[in-house]
Amino acid sequence: MSTDRNESEAGPGRPHPRKPIETSLIAAIAAGVVGLSALGVSVYEAYLMREQQRASVWPIVEAWSFHMSESGFGVSVANKGIGPALLRSVDVSVDGVRKHSWQQLYGELLGTDSLRYNMSAISGNVLAAGEMLTIFSVSPDDGSKAFHEVSENVSFEICYCSVFEQCWVYQLDNLKMAVPRTEEIDACTVDLESGF
Repeated sequence: MSTDRNESEAGPGRPHPRKPIETSLIAAIAAGVVGLSALGVSVYEAYLMREQQRASVWPIVEAWSFHMSESGFGVSVANKGIGPALLRSVDVSVDGVRKHSWQQLYGELLGTDSLRYNMSAISGNVLAAGEMLTIFSVSPDDGSKAFHEVSENVSFEICYCSVFEQCWVYQLDNLKMAVPRTEEIDACTVDLESGF
């Protein structure tokens, strides 16, 4: 009877010999890790590029009223951003009650139907970057001071979007004092009856 033991057998209390890890398995795991890392980096770069593209065309719409003795009273709108503003809707109201035209708005505020003014409807149009429009004006001879005085009761709201359909609503609660706020929203609601 031979007392020699086979070297490959493990006796009691002895650890089993380890199998060598194949080189091809290590290479496959490393390739998988590198592939997943590359995918993560490319997805993140695509996200950053999209955000940069969106930021490169952000419109910033503002509105204000003015009153000067030589030019009269008016309301202007400008795009101070770096991309076009798609003006989806313009809502104007007095004490929370929406109006559908400048005639209705100032006619009720001033108590007259015979108003002389100039206006441009902007709802549904595009305001280019850097563009400014006077959308309502009254000459000094047509009582521009009275228009200016009653404008503190007028609130003004413009909903607009970028070319990437990011949308904001610009709100001005007191057209005379011009204390605005802007907030991003999901989408604009279009008012087909608006005369603004």
